[in-house]
Amino acid sequence: MSKKKIAEQLGKQEESINLVVELGPKAIAQFKKYHPLKMTISYTNPYQTTAILKTFLNVHHPDELTEITNWLLFLGADIKVREIPKEVVEELQDRVEVLGNK
Repeated sequence: MSKKKIAEQLGKQEESINLVVELGPKAIAQFKKYHPLKMTISYTNPYQTTAILKTFLNVHHPDELTEITNWLLFLGADIKVREIPKEVVEELQDRVEVLGNK
């Protein structure tokens, strides 16, 4: 394989969606307050009271993993996770354990 083909394949691999979250009205309000620059939502009804977020997370960057964990907690309970990397789930579980130990 040529270097160009390898770079092309890696580019495609990086763009695969691995986080899918449905947002309710409260989570949409939180999203509007703050969201990572590369993320956008698509409204799923005409009243814009529900939306879906689809994005790629590079879970091999610890800073990005921490940031997305903080942000998902910031969105609150008005979300439904449809697809999430196991590394994010583990980070969320670690956070819950820390809170439970205080």
